[in-house]
Amino acid sequence: MLAAIQAASHRTLELRVYTLMKETFKWLLMAVMLQGCSDVKEQEFISGCQSTGMLTQVCTCIADELDGNLEHPSDRELFNASMACRNSILGK
Repeated sequence: MLAAIQAASHRTLELRVYTLMKETFKWLLMAVMLQGCSDVKEQEFISGCQSTGMLTQVCTCIADELDGNLEHPSDRELFNASMACRNSILGK
């Protein structure tokens, strides 16, 4: 009887560990997928910026300044990001 209780307890523990690992993997996978989407959007933004003749360093800086709002930044946000990068690059 004691062996049966220990076996059941061990099986319950295994199921809990498996469930926890499965949930952790699911959240890690979602985080990696979202990061991948972010990288694609950032690369598209930088490519579009470079197509205007802007230097890669400036485009990357602006993308960083926009902090993830790369799809629909307002004119004010673009201006502020551009000025921050200008000051940063020129050392002002």
